[in-house]
Amino acid sequence: MVRNKTKKKYLGILAIHNVDNYGAILQSIALFKYLSKYTKVKIIDYRNPVLSSHLRLIRFNGLKSFRSCFKDLFRLNSRFKLLRKFKNFIKNNLEFTNSVDIDGFHSSFFLENLHSILVSSDQVWNPDITHSDKKLRGDYFLDIKIKNNLNKFSYASSFGSRKFNKTEVNDINFYLSKFNSISIREKEAFKYINKRNKKKTYHVADPVFLQNKKFWLNFIKNRKPLKRKKFILVYSVARSKLIHEAVINLNKNLNFEVITIDPNLKANTKYDYKISDAGPEDFLYYYKNCSFVVTDSFHGICFSLIFEKKFLCVVSNKIYSNRLTDLLSYLNCENNIYDNSSKIKKISCYKLSSKSKKKLNKFILKSKNYLRDALKN
Repeated sequence: MVRNKTKKKYLGILAIHNVDNYGAILQSIALFKYLSKYTKVKIIDYRNPVLSSHLRLIRFNGLKSFRSCFKDLFRLNSRFKLLRKFKNFIKNNLEFTNSVDIDGFHSSFFLENLHSILVSSDQVWNPDITHSDKKLRGDYFLDIKIKNNLNKFSYASSFGSRKFNKTEVNDINFYLSKFNSISIREKEAFKYINKRNKKKTYHVADPVFLQNKKFWLNFIKNRKPLKRKKFILVYSVARSKLIHEAVINLNKNLNFEVITIDPNLKANTKYDYKISDAGPEDFLYYYKNCSFVVTDSFHGICFSLIFEKKFLCVVSNKIYSNRLTDLLSYLNCENNIYDNSSKIKKISCYKLSSKSKKKLNKFILKSKNYLRDALKN
């Protein structure tokens, strides 16, 4: 007698995965690989029309995208190389569901294959990033017709720098009330969560911390050592003018080379070498080989901590930088913050202390415990 084979159900991760952003891709891979040790996992290939355009050679998405389209035309060659690296890296390291839109989430055919659904990504709950009209919607809050026995939770989900009004806060809490468990990456985000939801909300580390330095180095193990002098690595997302000042002041005594990872036509700091087509592996490679990091990026900080690099976190806008300073304050790394009133200290002051390492490791362990418990719900 032939037995019917029951199809094995899996955990679906809803993240921002289809973009040319180092943090978004590397955190998706870290989470995917970590959870794959405990269950079958797939990334939900949700086709958000705003985010999907990020991996196009020329990002034309209506009149509002004219500036991006113009820039892409003038850097066609480097952008082609960058996108090829991103697409290959994503293809080789993640497993996806079939592509779905918001209606696809409601399909019983799609949902019956899942035992759990997890939302996790930087800025995933920030409508300024995810929606063209910048209005709060329910898609990334899993506001979908879900059967009652499906485990629904979040990991290190982020509101980013968005400020929400009272009506939006009420909507957020309505969506979150349907989650089995909730976790966020910024302590400041607790102010948007009501008493009922706070009982099941946890503060956890970014997904990239679920994997250690050895894991990340494995992606570049076959690359030759970089034969360069000591250099400062500059990675800027906010592109603040303060980055330029920080690099100059820092380098007065060091006299290191300056290498910047920057796909834009013009860098916002003086440099000796500009990398316009860096893929995720290149990003890890230069982090491994640098002597110092100057960054205004959240994930720029995260990888400085993972690779145990001396670094400066450049803070030029209090609204944008709350998640940067939140993490560094939590780890007692205030010395690494550089703002308009800062003066360069001795280089040894920017080294991660043993006390901060212990606190970070404890934070990571707590985060892993949350994930394993949430998966069992």
